[in-house]
Amino acid sequence: MTREAEFVCIPDPSPELAHRGIDCLLAGPERGGIARKLEIRARRSSFDALCQQHNISIRNQVVCLQDGTLAMVCLWVPNPGKSAVCYLPPTRFLHDREPQAAACLKMAVGAAQTAGMKMIQGVFDVDESILRRIYRAAGYDQLAVLQFMEHASRWAIPEMKLPGGYHLETYRSSSHELFKQAIGASYEQTLDCPRMSGLRSLDDVIVGHQHVGNFNPELWFVLVHESRGVGVLLLTSNPALQSLDVTYLGLALPHRRLHLGLFFMTQIKKMMRCTGAITSLLAVDEANTPALALYRKAGYRPTQRREVYFLPLGMRS
Repeated sequence: MTREAEFVCIPDPSPELAHRGIDCLLAGPERGGIARKLEIRARRSSFDALCQQHNISIRNQVVCLQDGTLAMVCLWVPNPGKSAVCYLPPTRFLHDREPQAAACLKMAVGAAQTAGMKMIQGVFDVDESILRRIYRAAGYDQLAVLQFMEHASRWAIPEMKLPGGYHLETYRSSSHELFKQAIGASYEQTLDCPRMSGLRSLDDVIVGHQHVGNFNPELWFVLVHESRGVGVLLLTSNPALQSLDVTYLGLALPHRRLHLGLFFMTQIKKMMRCTGAITSLLAVDEANTPALALYRKAGYRPTQRREVYFLPLGMRS
């Protein structure tokens, strides 16, 4: 528990307080009037269904009480890959409550670390300057500005064949080590969120990627050269949106600038045909200019820019 001059923050609240916290997350601080009750009623059932679908515990909260009412909340959601994501109430409710929100985020750090998480983060639109101030006040650092991109048309780029000496394998227990090799090698001199490198074990990274949507091992590819994994393309199918999304793409340093990235683009095109997808989505660090150029060449177009603020919670074991 943390007590400030005018408010108190409580982690792991009681069930009753946790339900009040979710109401705050959905519709802002406790206040009188029918409008808030209607907003909660409109949003609560879908939120509860989401929690049930993804096994989210609503006890993973930090709530802030002020003058006997619930003024602010941070829900932190742990992921199987030992990373946690923070959620605050809608931005319109954060004005004049920045200290309370920052205090909740600070306390969430300790709670997530106790739960075994290796990093904690928050993601928000780049124009949300109030959230940027709150995360900075809570001690979080900017990890990246992500550009979300979409390909929603039939691709005109020709399919490519791999150069001699390379071949693809899909994910199997027998190829797990190849995926670890390739992912680990892809982090060398990476321009894609480089501060994340080394925070989690490669096994944790793979588990985290597997829990992005519905994992299908037939959509995970490792590029093998001389019996070593040197590149990965991890895809996730989203049937509801008829989309095939890029979870991760990476190449080992000696194998970059050999047009292998463009080969991966044609592999995405091939898998879109196989899965019946009509669009493909991805997110890339804006600092990764070679990747941005590759995606643009393949026909991806930007749709949204979001910032990621994070804190590492300990080095990998």
